[in-house]
Amino acid sequence: LGLRHSHVAELEEELPKTVFQKLSDLDYKRIDTLLEETNPFLDCENRYERQDEIIDLKDSGYKIELEALYWMGPDYMNNWIY
Repeated sequence: LGLRHSHVAELEEELPKTVFQKLSDLDYKRIDTLLEETNPFLDCENRYERQDEIIDLKDSGYKIELEALYWMGPDYMNNWIY
């Protein structure tokens, strides 16, 4: 959908604290896999931008489900669909 962790961080003050979930051990394993040098996810022009987003996610220690964005109103999600 084009929603990045940096976008979520910008909304932190507007969303209720209950929608933020602590990253699980499995989440950390997936993040580490994404950050591996041989991962095709990083084989692109914007490699460092992707890497920074994933590192920020890992450093923050939290995630949200997309459904949490319904707190922003029904039209909010439409802005992210391309």
